[in-house]
Amino acid sequence: MPITFDRSICRDLNETISREWLVTNGVGGYAAGTIADVLTRMQHGLLVTSQKDAASPQLLSAKIDEEVVFDERKYYLGTNEYRDGTLNPAGFGHLEAFRLEEGFPVFTYHLGGIDGIMLEKRIWMPHGFNTTYIQYRLLSTSDFRNATEQVGRTSWRRNSEELSSEEFVRNTGFPAYPEAAQRMLSLTLLPLSAYRPHSQPQYGNNDWHFQVQVHNREQDTQEEHIPFPEGVAGCTIRAWDGAPAYSVFAVGHPDSQTTFIPTGVWYWHFLHRHDQAAGRPAVDDLYLPGVIRTKLWPDEASTLTLIATAEDASSYTLRPKQVNLSYKRSVEKQRNVLQPQRYFGEGGETSHSLDVLPLPATSDLRIEGEEFLRLLLQAADRFLVWRTVAQNEQASNQAFFFEPQRLPVLLTDYYGMESCTRDTLIALPGLLLATRHFY
Repeated sequence: MPITFDRSICRDLNETISREWLVTNGVGGYAAGTIADVLTRMQHGLLVTSQKDAASPQLLSAKIDEEVVFDERKYYLGTNEYRDGTLNPAGFGHLEAFRLEEGFPVFTYHLGGIDGIMLEKRIWMPHGFNTTYIQYRLLSTSDFRNATEQVGRTSWRRNSEELSSEEFVRNTGFPAYPEAAQRMLSLTLLPLSAYRPHSQPQYGNNDWHFQVQVHNREQDTQEEHIPFPEGVAGCTIRAWDGAPAYSVFAVGHPDSQTTFIPTGVWYWHFLHRHDQAAGRPAVDDLYLPGVIRTKLWPDEASTLTLIATAEDASSYTLRPKQVNLSYKRSVEKQRNVLQPQRYFGEGGETSHSLDVLPLPATSDLRIEGEEFLRLLLQAADRFLVWRTVAQNEQASNQAFFFEPQRLPVLLTDYYGMESCTRDTLIALPGLLLATRHFY
């Protein structure tokens, strides 16, 4: 059973702005934010990379604001707080539910009246890559409530396999819509970008514009050798000449008419209230390289997935099947936290199951003890980071039997990116020894 908040909490700003989520990639990068989608910390962002040649983690993609046109009405789903206290837009008012599904955040927005639709957004990062996926899918309001209890068990399959209409109905309870065209909506995404250390503000300038290379199917992309099927568009961004590039791609249905439209404008004076309360610089400017426009309808094959990545863009296969496979693998890795540990010895392969004791029956918890411990183990696993050893550091390790290329590190704070020896030694027994993760 996933951790879930209903509309009574999601539409209360004081509640949603104080609850944060965190997704990591196992190599020091992360995505983090609040349920309300307000950037309350300078370190909040959808793509924060940690690379060996950078002095500190770099924030590249800060957030995505969504604008939806459905049933001749426009909805703004993002929420931003500005220096003068203005809250605009206030999209949290459309948030019907929020849940953590195997540790990954899932937002569900209600659009229209009682016969309206639900727009679901989920976020994940694949292990070992500086890449964040943000996927959008349409559901129906009439079936959303009936399927809520099933989502935690079946939604990963919906995103990982090609299901027929009959299988989709049988496994999720969501109908395949023959009248999908009548329930179609137009979705506009605003990927607000940055290029700065994750704990320092960025100040825009009308004389400073990021270098944006547009990738649409009709344009020539042979120079980058990036395959662009129907329904795919995006851009490659550089903050200035010589700056490392990162890319934003939208992967949609072939009939979704997905396109990227360059804009190149600054959005000014975002307020980060946690930093303001702590007396730190709290105002930041973000750059909008362009907008992504697409169409969605309630069908299992109709999704839009935004990929923000600092990896080599030419290595990505920009097809829905590959995106869904990424989600499947990420979910399986989360579920493998409690899988039997396997060893190889003289007698061959043996396995040892991890014993997880339930919490005392007197604990006032709404989920079972073992499930609660599993969620804790999944959360704890995010603070184990594999660092690549620099060449000069390897030279000092000559005394060891091995010269490791990668070393495990326990982070005590993602926002501070600290690796404190004292805190590591305190956490070591619970995070690694008790869970039998031996490195």
